[in-house]
Amino acid sequence: MARIWVAQRRAYILGQLAAVASPFAITTNGGADFSTGTSPVTLAGTAPVDAAEITLNGFPLAATWTTVTNWQVSVALQPGANALNFGGRDRQGAAVPGLADTITVTYTGGT
Repeated sequence: MARIWVAQRRAYILGQLAAVASPFAITTNGGADFSTGTSPVTLAGTAPVDAAEITLNGFPLAATWTTVTNWQVSVALQPGANALNFGGRDRQGAAVPGLADTITVTYTGGT
């Protein structure tokens, strides 16, 4: 009897998670490269629920989760082109395959 209940709960939870399924993507500027005179810059994106942490160039960021699948981060820019490689890690800190996106933000402001 307990196995049936667990199987039913699992099926229910998987259905709920499917309703919020989201790809890993940078959504700021539609994910396209852009220029700005402002640093730091706020970038936003989406991630599936198995992403517990957002990384930038392999290092964890203090991301703000605005919904269960939407995140945003503040990134300090260096003058010129900044290649920003975002990724996702699971709750154990392992990189989640397929959770990666890159954007280049060119900082046109002063130093």
